[in-house]
Amino acid sequence: MSASYRQTSPTPTQIDKRVANIRRALVGSVVGTTVSSRQKASTQDPGVRGPVWVSRITYPAPPENDLQKVVLDAIKEFGDGTERYDIPNIGGLEAQWIGWRGGVEKKEPEAPGCELEKYENLMREVKNKDLTVFYVYGGAFMSGGPHSCRSICGTLAHLTGGRCYTVRYRLSPEHTFPAALLDVLHGYLTLISPALGSFHAPVAPSSIVFAGDSAGACLLLSLTQVLLSFARTHPVTPTPTILFHGRHMSLPLPAGLAMTSPGLDQTMGVPSWMSNASTDIFEDQLPAITDGQPPCAIWPSNPPRGHPYAESLTLLHPLASPCTTKRGYWKGAPPMWIAMGGGERLLDAAKVVARDAASDGCIVQWTEWERMPHQFVLMCRDWWQGEKAVTLWAENCIKLVGRGGKGLDHGGYRMRVDGMEMEINVEELTSLTRDDIMSGMRRTAEAMKVWTGERQGTSHMKAQL
Repeated sequence: MSASYRQTSPTPTQIDKRVANIRRALVGSVVGTTVSSRQKASTQDPGVRGPVWVSRITYPAPPENDLQKVVLDAIKEFGDGTERYDIPNIGGLEAQWIGWRGGVEKKEPEAPGCELEKYENLMREVKNKDLTVFYVYGGAFMSGGPHSCRSICGTLAHLTGGRCYTVRYRLSPEHTFPAALLDVLHGYLTLISPALGSFHAPVAPSSIVFAGDSAGACLLLSLTQVLLSFARTHPVTPTPTILFHGRHMSLPLPAGLAMTSPGLDQTMGVPSWMSNASTDIFEDQLPAITDGQPPCAIWPSNPPRGHPYAESLTLLHPLASPCTTKRGYWKGAPPMWIAMGGGERLLDAAKVVARDAASDGCIVQWTEWERMPHQFVLMCRDWWQGEKAVTLWAENCIKLVGRGGKGLDHGGYRMRVDGMEMEINVEELTSLTRDDIMSGMRRTAEAMKVWTGERQGTSHMKAQL
């Protein structure tokens, strides 16, 4: 089947040029800058303009520690006891509702009014009351904020007729795994069991779609496994519950997941990391651990470690890198829609998750876009691939809340540069086994250096202890 966008398809040369330009710009943006300065810049909200409603709210921390226990229990279920991580506390949570604001120009300033009034205005324009998109933004776990996904959330709200919701999660290197995961779980529970003073009524899990990109998609898959773990490790009858703001509540799954460019291997050890080196926007190493990275107050860490997100070997944990999840543990997961660029360096990690989830009985729709780089859905909207991917993203968010969560079609498609679509078998996306994945990732993790910020010859790093 051919795509109707074929005439606007970029040539392979144009794709290569765009990828090279983005890579060059990313490198240029980090040269000579500290992790703290980059993080500060990325978290600055430029303000609201254009056809979006934004309503901000801050939730108090729950007085109970049940959420913390749920995450820690899941870590223990998946782990082998060798993981090293700090136990995060549960804090307050900043959240934003995002919806489409019709009839205004791109540069229209934010409408005046209190946050409740903005929420009420947003809800007046929501046409699909049965869809709430819980969106988690990407940023390598080190950058961004709720404003980062404002544009795509506005688009998804417009195309679906629904509304979007996002929360600010804690960033590394100051806040390591599993702090961000705990915040995302907290965010999900504020949707289905609102705290006192919330603008919204409780949202049925069957009306919620988890959506995200890159590291955000990783956090949502990890959150899904936390929910599955809670169900696995607690008796079915009576329904297991936790305490949240004094109320007993269960931990139900959402209607489904809709993700683009999920980053599911934090070690960068899957085979495609090297085989797709020329077709993606990333350099071989994270900027934070490359020679020449100026030290700052938050990096290197104290004590020093080899990776901003977690201790090197802890990156192998399935809740940090979901591609290491064992077969059988995706059983019961909600339907998933995944869009991945064929040129992405983390392609193999996403293939393994999609294949294993499908093999465990999960409905999975996989779309792979030939030669497209990481985040092409957000960065290449002027190409037919980006335009069509966003359209499919919205369409499948709607399908995920339809027919009792079974509206998504199971299957795989490869979108060629020339606009042709080829059907592929999701259960046969890759021949890589979990042992293949684990061995490569372990080698990479064990070879990581502890970044100290001190020059040693030509390097800022020393061997991992």
